[in-house]
Amino acid sequence: MDEDAVATIKTLSMEDERFTSVHVMLDGKGWGQGFGGLRFTDAAERMEWLRSLATVFGCSVDGLVGRQCIARRPFGTFDAIEGLTSVDTGRTFTITAWRKRKGYPALTPLESRLQSREREIRSLKRRLAEEEASFDRIVSSYQAVEGEAP
Repeated sequence: MDEDAVATIKTLSMEDERFTSVHVMLDGKGWGQGFGGLRFTDAAERMEWLRSLATVFGCSVDGLVGRQCIARRPFGTFDAIEGLTSVDTGRTFTITAWRKRKGYPALTPLESRLQSREREIRSLKRRLAEEEASFDRIVSSYQAVEGEAP
């Protein structure tokens, strides 16, 4: 068990005013972080998500607060949490699996990270071409000042 990732569910923070969402707030040893933060179509869908999470923990939605879990961060300690594993049941809930069950488009964290890097590389290549063209324009537009050494 990754001791650094063990946490207790402290609160369920719900938003209904601007949009329907929920953050499962975790308290670990020397750290705290939210899990979820998804925007739901309505309160019923949010409750469905919470019930799915509670099932993994073997409790009702009202019983989630106080449960111990392991935060699953696919890329290390300071990354977003993809899932929670119940310390009591050993079962894991992930955002990607839930989205796929719902039929929503869902990239795995690895697919998402790779897609992001590919976009970044394309952008950098475009910028490099722009800078190279700029360099050529600078050279071709330069007019030597009389008396300047070559």
